[in-house]
Amino acid sequence: MKTIYLFVAILIIPTVSFAQTTATLTYKYSVQSQIGMNELNKIIYIDGSKSMEYYIPKKIFSSSEQISETEIREVKVSQYKRQHFVLKNLKLNTLKLAENIGPKYFLIDDSLNNFKWNITKEHKKILNYNCTKATVNFRGRIYTAWFAESIPLRFGPWKFGGLPGLILQVSDSENKFVYELTGIDLKSSFDKNLFNIPLEYEKERLYTHAEFIEIYNKKVADYKVMSKIVTTDAMGGTGRSTITLPEKQEKF
Repeated sequence: MKTIYLFVAILIIPTVSFAQTTATLTYKYSVQSQIGMNELNKIIYIDGSKSMEYYIPKKIFSSSEQISETEIREVKVSQYKRQHFVLKNLKLNTLKLAENIGPKYFLIDDSLNNFKWNITKEHKKILNYNCTKATVNFRGRIYTAWFAESIPLRFGPWKFGGLPGLILQVSDSENKFVYELTGIDLKSSFDKNLFNIPLEYEKERLYTHAEFIEIYNKKVADYKVMSKIVTTDAMGGTGRSTITLPEKQEKF
């Protein structure tokens, strides 16, 4: 009696996997305004393939000068208040955020695949991490980013990401918009509800990025027209009022 051996070939299809890493990051965000440089603080929560970014009202102080040992204090983020946020999902390739034009906030849908990075051979140390320089031309501005491959998180502040390591610093060529990492906790725990769109936006219309920029540009043009109008006060004096909006990071 003959024994028949049957060999089955198994086709293994590689899939993209995301480590179930939880992390909390803080960044100092410096933005040039009409009255000078304004400094804000941001906090980013990371859970595997997802990240959520909010502004925070005050500086978070680290418990150690060594950034790798920094323990970030818990920050309570209100889910019942209109505010800026950036929600990324690398697995689903989705990006949703809230951005304002004056007092009005818009819920916006964008893409994660907008950054075509040029990774250079230039290196420097930032906060005791060996970092590599990368550049990109994104929606009207040229940016330089420094990322650390030793921190395997493909994230960064605002819409930035997609590099083989965490972005520690990024700025445009005019230094009008500058982001600098100030704190990192790679063993953090937090409420997973932070990754939901804030309740105040649940019934809001979802705009595309192109629609939002069109609305912004129209508002800028309207303000320019209004600024040319000559007004007369109660004493008979005349003058013009200049009305402007803060410059957006994206020009188109």
